[in-house]
Amino acid sequence: MAALAALPPARYCPAQEQYEGADWPNATAGTTVQGTCIEQNGFTGIAVRTCSSAAVWGPITTPCKPIVNPCPPINGYQGRTNWPSTKAGNTATGTCAVGYTTQPAGSPQRQCYDNGTWSGEVTNDCVVSMFRWPWPQRPHRARSLG
Repeated sequence: MAALAALPPARYCPAQEQYEGADWPNATAGTTVQGTCIEQNGFTGIAVRTCSSAAVWGPITTPCKPIVNPCPPINGYQGRTNWPSTKAGNTATGTCAVGYTTQPAGSPQRQCYDNGTWSGEVTNDCVVSMFRWPWPQRPHRARSLG
């Protein structure tokens, strides 16, 4: 009977902590793994990289994303539109300030860019209301009683 050959030991890429914004687990050679992005260090998402068949870490193919603060709320943008705090990369729906109303096409819309800053372009911005409040005041003229 032939003797069984011993199997070579399994090869691994070692775990890495806080490399490129993520913690990486031990990985068996020839596998692709997900790293955990570290929010406390300002990163979010799931990172991906491969441990080669030679048990060497390859480049990160999907990196962590930096956490971006949302666009801040704005009350009375150009005196007529209020914008809520909005997550970066999303479109906000605004509300009209007192004395203004929405257009027939819909509510005002504005983009919060991926870097957390507001676009200067507004779609369907608020317009002056026909029934603007507070009412304009008429000047009073003194009248003589005599």
